Amino acid sequence: MISCPCGGGSYPECCKPVIANPSSADTPEQIMRSRYTAYVRRDLKHLLTTWHPDTAPERCDLAASLADGTVWQGLTVHCASHTGTSGRVEFTAHYLTPAGGGALRENSRFVKEADRWLYLDGKHQ
Repeated sequence: MISCPCGGGSYPECCKPVIANPSSADTPEQIMRSRYTAYVRRDLKHLLTTWHPDTAPERCDLAASLADGTVWQGLTVHCASHTGTSGRVEFTAHYLTPAGGGALRENSRFVKEADRWLYLDGKHQ
């Protein structure tokens, strides 16, 4: 069994289907987990596909951030909810950079448009 980088089970049953088809995500948490996995795998295409166009960074800026040497080491989802076309996911992602380790805690907002969940923005805590 190949473990999913997001910690949600086996990769073929967890994030792989959502990365292959982002519209298959039923919840914001599924999109958030697939985005974490995309950061681990440096999957620029999936990150841009699942980012709301109003808040998405420029392709070259995101590509540069994926090449900065960060190694993502684990994900903890604290809570996730959605009502109608809006959702939130609070999580902590642990990482290691050339300068040392740390953790990113974020309360992310998601919106559903055209039957797809999209990452809108997040507030670091």
